[in-house]
Amino acid sequence: MSKILCATDSTEASRKAEEVAARLAKALEAELWYVYVSPVEPEQIGGPFDMTVLEEVQAREHQVLRHAEDLTRRDGTASQFVLVRSHKVVSAIVQVAEEHGADFIVVGSTGRSGIPKFVVGSTASGVLHKAHCTVIVAR
Repeated sequence: MSKILCATDSTEASRKAEEVAARLAKALEAELWYVYVSPVEPEQIGGPFDMTVLEEVQAREHQVLRHAEDLTRRDGTASQFVLVRSHKVVSAIVQVAEEHGADFIVVGSTGRSGIPKFVVGSTASGVLHKAHCTVIVAR
């Protein structure tokens, strides 16, 4: 069975990726994984980190994962969810894909990250260059 990893953060760009990933999962009868990379390092939690900021981060994580669960119910696809806390978004996405043996990674792109990243955004570009498998960029 094929495995698809979809990077999500519930932005408009990632919502397009989610739609593509769900359609692909249905068409291939594939296993679908959603990954959200939260921009907090594990060592920041419980340290001198501002508790208000931590609560906001946790609320955002909950919101993104609930959104992915809603997609699963709506699309009727069996899905798994992975939460990673890291400032290294590209590396985290690629690592999760490798750990779970993903055949495809689906990412969204706004294409608004400057001249070098004119065609796709910086996260999508980074995943394209570092991934071990096929990467689909949804726009």
